[in-house]
Amino acid sequence: MRNPLAAIGLLAGFLMAPLSAIAAASSYRAPEALNDGWPVLDAGKAGWDTVKFAALEGRVADQTWKGVTSVVIAQHGKLVYENYFNAGARDTLNDMRSATKSITTLLAGAAIDRGLIPTVQAKVYAYFQDKQPVQHPDQRKGLFTLEDLLTMSSLWECNDENEFSSGNEERMYVTEDWLQFALDLPIKGFAPWMTRPGDSPYGRSFAYCTAGAFVAGAIVERATR
Repeated sequence: MRNPLAAIGLLAGFLMAPLSAIAAASSYRAPEALNDGWPVLDAGKAGWDTVKFAALEGRVADQTWKGVTSVVIAQHGKLVYENYFNAGARDTLNDMRSATKSITTLLAGAAIDRGLIPTVQAKVYAYFQDKQPVQHPDQRKGLFTLEDLLTMSSLWECNDENEFSSGNEERMYVTEDWLQFALDLPIKGFAPWMTRPGDSPYGRSFAYCTAGAFVAGAIVERATR
């Protein structure tokens, strides 16, 4: 099954920006049409400079871009390029880990644009009435917003860079219900050496929290059912 991701800025800039002359002719072929819900489109007929795909493949081959296993590009809902490298294949599963956090943010924005989520100020716990009551009840939890999760600045005691944190991702992975694990987290305190939200840029105290990103994805899932 194809799993196209939004092209990152580096790749998009490479494909669209002018390049020095490329001697080799492009070996571009339009993606194979499969019965998988993805229509395909010949990039050349769509106005793309397909010679740049050959340059892309060359940079993957010479390890300028290391560890790339797949490049799948869609334009206006149609696949224009699909290729696999370094033992990658169409049905190969890749451990994307935190790369998917960016996709969650994109999907949250799309849901807001379509009116499925009102704004980034949507209250987190309002989407999980079925998970009540939660442990460590606190009125401040009711004020948590989607924006808090997307910016990793909620008041959950959750910090993946602190192995002793209640919300450290390694603790979450070994629980049966990741969503309940996150919603049950206590409110964090601030030791004297920690920067409080009021003293932080934009009034937010950042802590890398995978559990919060997971909950943001759960909000998008529930809002778009």
